[in-house]
Amino acid sequence: MGFVNRVTAKYTVVGNEGFELLLGAGINPDFDRDEQTAIPTKKVKVNSIDDAIDKCMAFQHENDLGGGQWFAGEAGWLLQNGKKVARVAYNGNLIDTKDRLIKRIQTEDGYTFYLLHDGSLVDNLDKNYVDMSYDSLEELKESGVSYKEL
Repeated sequence: MGFVNRVTAKYTVVGNEGFELLLGAGINPDFDRDEQTAIPTKKVKVNSIDDAIDKCMAFQHENDLGGGQWFAGEAGWLLQNGKKVARVAYNGNLIDTKDRLIKRIQTEDGYTFYLLHDGSLVDNLDKNYVDMSYDSLEELKESGVSYKEL
């Protein structure tokens, strides 16, 4: 999935280079260890955060995983250029590296922003690849852009 670069008004891919997702499962601490098998962690390429969420949900369903197994391992970590930038929670929410919920906002033209813990909006979770940002959701509202929460 690409982003609209508003400066040049061209449809380009910005900051999606190097997305990988860790999938696997650990041993659920709530159940007998002898009755469980961990699934070794593997890296898979993803095209976007939505693709990562979809792949996590499918992996959980295919392997009949519970929440304890999901968080017992490295599962759900989204890497960009080898660096952990967020984690897909068992329920599909996006969590930052400090275990705080990241809300996703989509503008009417399909541009996605991430509402960070400090209240700012950025178009990329890796600060080195941010193309557009707002200081707050209020600033986005004042700009007249229509949006919805994902």
